[in-house]
Amino acid sequence: MEDSKIVQLYWDRDERAISATSEKYGNYCTSIARNILDSEEDAEECVNDTYLKAWNAMPPHWPSVLATFLGKITRNLSLNRYRYHTAGKRGGKEATIVLDELAELVSGTDSVEQDIDRRELIEAIDTFLAELPADKRGIFLCRYWYFDRISDIASRFCKSENHVSVILNRLREPYLQEEGHSWFYPSGVDNLKYLICREEEGNLSLWVFSNFEVMDEEELSLWVFEGFTDPVTAPYTYGEVLETIYGVDSAEAIASITAFPYQYNNTDLGKKIQQEVGTHTYTDREDIAAFYNIIVEVTCLGTGSENCADSNRFTYSFSADGQEIASIYGMRELTITLTDGTTIDSWNYTALSGSFFEYGSIFTEPLPEKAVYTLNEIFGIE
Repeated sequence: MEDSKIVQLYWDRDERAISATSEKYGNYCTSIARNILDSEEDAEECVNDTYLKAWNAMPPHWPSVLATFLGKITRNLSLNRYRYHTAGKRGGKEATIVLDELAELVSGTDSVEQDIDRRELIEAIDTFLAELPADKRGIFLCRYWYFDRISDIASRFCKSENHVSVILNRLREPYLQEEGHSWFYPSGVDNLKYLICREEEGNLSLWVFSNFEVMDEEELSLWVFEGFTDPVTAPYTYGEVLETIYGVDSAEAIASITAFPYQYNNTDLGKKIQQEVGTHTYTDREDIAAFYNIIVEVTCLGTGSENCADSNRFTYSFSADGQEIASIYGMRELTITLTDGTTIDSWNYTALSGSFFEYGSIFTEPLPEKAVYTLNEIFGIE
């Protein structure tokens, strides 16, 4: 039944309004109540109370969006019951976790439950949400309006749970602080490629992510932003870099891949071969998907690592011309451009050993032969 007809039933004081509401929005209201209360019995009672409040509110109220109207009633009733059941104690329920996260969005000494009803905060959040991309706005609302679990949000938006957590963390924290420093995201940027550092004296500096560092304890921290993220067991994969730093968890986030000839031989012959190899940009979705599936599995050994790959592992038509010439033909400097305009330009590929490397003595483990052949086909290395 259309919403306007359901509302008209309320206005006509027709009891069929309740059954029509239950049929269309019962599961929706129950989901909200269950997420907050974690109790089937309490959730059912709140949903029934929602119908009663809706009956008492219409007329005189005619809601412009019935789902939002009912959802708000259910949410408020559920939060009231949550307060009653948890007064004076803390627990590990989803509502407790979400409210703790929301506490980072509000200020003052009052409780979160009081603050979230204030008009000033509502207006601020409305403005904040209006400026977000559609997917991030949806993730924010699912978590903080509907109290959805991280796992459910990840499934709905086809993202990993870690990626959803990273997005929510960055939405809650526009900057990070540590002793003597404040770290800010540049305007319009929500990945970790760049951060602006403000020191106590007020001096500003721009920092760029380089790579993870493998520590003596075989743990991982950000090389430039040490301590900025939780440690991860080393060695790490480029998939972890893509997801943690750039928020990329699928090939769809990559717009193009540009391959440049390796610029290390500046002799006349070297420049001639570089011109022959040329610069090429790849936008074919199948090529990008194949590249992504390979790159996320690449194991990086971190800064200061040793090259464990055999530079003569593969032989090509140009191999007989000597190592220097072969390196120009068989190596590519890469720039990956994401759909949000961010570029990743620190990775280089060598077909000679079938591996990636970065400047600063950062090497990866050799790739499987099948992956090497796929990359060679994409980059035109024969």
